Amino acid sequence: MSARVFLGALVAVVLALRLLYSIVRRRRRAEPSGLRCPACQAQRLVVTAAIVLPGSSPLDLEALACRRCTFRGAGVRTSDDHVGYPLPPLEWGRLSSAILRCPSPRDPACTCAEHLREGRVWTDTRAREGRFVID
Repeated sequence: MSARVFLGALVAVVLALRLLYSIVRRRRRAEPSGLRCPACQAQRLVVTAAIVLPGSSPLDLEALACRRCTFRGAGVRTSDDHVGYPLPPLEWGRLSSAILRCPSPRDPACTCAEHLREGRVWTDTRAREGRFVID
């Protein structure tokens, strides 16, 4: 008889935990998190990958993706500002995978091919179109 009581209590605890988990999951889904997307204006823009590029002032290059719409872009964060540039899906995929291939993306002194290539491409962003401020 004590085994039945124990199993009944165990089932009740499991059911209570499942209910609590579904409530927490629903609450998380409802709360907006992330940066404001320039395409849909939702606060669902997230950094999917980031790399610190070498230079006179450190520069963070970020692959950005909106979790609500299909927007993809690149973010450039300096000590002064945080701006973004929209990218076509293939270019965004190349950027994201290059950042993920780097063995130490937070080290600006890294000499991997990805650091060198992205450093040449992204240190001067004046010619890029579609610049937007990330807030």
